[in-house]
Amino acid sequence: MKASQIKTLSRQYKALGHSKRLEIVTLLQGHSLTVNQIVQMTALRQAAVSQHLMILKDINLVNMSKLGKEVYYSLCLDPFKELTNFSKSLTHLTPLSDAEPTVEIGR
Repeated sequence: MKASQIKTLSRQYKALGHSKRLEIVTLLQGHSLTVNQIVQMTALRQAAVSQHLMILKDINLVNMSKLGKEVYYSLCLDPFKELTNFSKSLTHLTPLSDAEPTVEIGR
């Protein structure tokens, strides 16, 4: 995996590690919503929702589209597929045996 891919995954996981952003992502599953709709569905203020959406947009997890005066937000599916594939790849890790450590520490 390239360093740029690792950096992108790291930024995406970090963004999703915030409980309110994860809540917003959950609300956007299968829906396009406006900031005001998200505000009504959460206990967040409009400014906070907008800030979280911009963070998600900056790392390409969320799309923005205008319809008249309204701005709708929806999920970008490809990055979530990549995150899912990476997470699945971790399930194929095998535990180390009880063999001696490969690196000596403190000697």
